[in-house]
Amino acid sequence: MAAGPSGAVSPPRSTWVPRGDYVASNTDECTATLMFAVSLKQAGTVTFEYLYPDSSIVFEFFVQNDQCQPTVEESRWMRTTEKGWEFHSVELSRGNNVLYWRTTAFSVWSKAPKPVLVRNIGITGVAFTSECFPCKPGTFAPAPGAASCQPCPANTFSGKGATACQPCEPDSYAAYEKTNDNPASRPCYPSTISSTTLSSNDCTRVTYTCSIQQDCTAIGSTV
Repeated sequence: MAAGPSGAVSPPRSTWVPRGDYVASNTDECTATLMFAVSLKQAGTVTFEYLYPDSSIVFEFFVQNDQCQPTVEESRWMRTTEKGWEFHSVELSRGNNVLYWRTTAFSVWSKAPKPVLVRNIGITGVAFTSECFPCKPGTFAPAPGAASCQPCPANTFSGKGATACQPCEPDSYAAYEKTNDNPASRPCYPSTISSTTLSSNDCTRVTYTCSIQQDCTAIGSTV
């Protein structure tokens, strides 16, 4: 224990500590709780791996709803592991679930116990915060459940929720970065470009106006 500024002795801080790809429990004679709350759209499960080598720590895992009522009847007391990491799975109810990993240590002959380790926590049941949203126009996702939407390539367009981009008509273009440096928008070079946005998609129809004796052989160009 450490002494505070006034000389009073303050209790040690008991908490779970992240260490690489796992979290480790406290090892002092206090109770430490790792808690996670999740709202599920449908019934699911929580799974995790744990290493519990020392019986001088009491280790429990349990689930409650948002009214502090237990949601499962299974035993909350975890068994010590004898052959390395073990897998644990508990069913979760639809709605709010609060998950608790709790440890309390008991020192034996002043020997610090080995901590409980937990890793690879996974939850199924589709939380509201993980629902998928359709891609915006000008972007696409090639497969359902993609992590992100990709921007359409130049001279293509897409509508809301697209899985692929469509090419613009031959006399129009699309540059989603809003730049006139796109080579496809300058077949007459140098040229003065006037454009009108179509209402049917995000492509822009272009009218090219070139100076006399310039190369104006591109389709849609006038001298």
